Amino acid sequence: MEEIKIVFEDKAIIVLSKPHGVASQSAEGESLTTMYPDYHFITRLDQPAAGLILMTKSEIASMNMTKLLNTGGIEKSYLCLVEGLVPVDSGQVSHLLIKNGAKSYINEKGKQSDLSYTVHKRLDKYTFLNVEIKQGRFHQIRCQLAQIGYPIKGDLKYGSKRSNKEGGIYLCCNKISFEHPLSGEVIDLKLDPSEFHLPLWKLA
Repeated sequence: MEEIKIVFEDKAIIVLSKPHGVASQSAEGESLTTMYPDYHFITRLDQPAAGLILMTKSEIASMNMTKLLNTGGIEKSYLCLVEGLVPVDSGQVSHLLIKNGAKSYINEKGKQSDLSYTVHKRLDKYTFLNVEIKQGRFHQIRCQLAQIGYPIKGDLKYGSKRSNKEGGIYLCCNKISFEHPLSGEVIDLKLDPSEFHLPLWKLA
């Protein structure tokens, strides 16, 4: 398993770089919950995805950060590699998403879900996209990109043609910005996805 790295840490919060394949929470086996049992998740990532995860070390910090998250005060950006060549340089999509079991679906009874993207780089058969979402629904990015015909490379659950032999999917939370829950200082963190083992990240 790739190393879990600490990107930022102080007495109130910790930001980790989660590799592909590591679960945030799991009923079986090792996960971030078992590694950091006394900390509180503020943001999460799907097990096959990678990137920045924010946790707090106290109830007070957790309450402050949860309130910030719910009011849009935590900004996150994602880089992903999708199948196909996206023809326009930017776009926005909105769907009603509903979670059913281990997947999300478009459904008229679902919750409003908004996603915006810009093309980061085009390869021969794939496109790197910078993605931002407003709500953070279950599997929101994976479901919405698949719905518009551009599934994330390796994401068999949402229509990718094949899995990645190295495991994982090409989805990474590579930027996060927020006000510190105690000091109010703006914390702005980034990571380079090429630190992860999936080889095409090096082409981003």
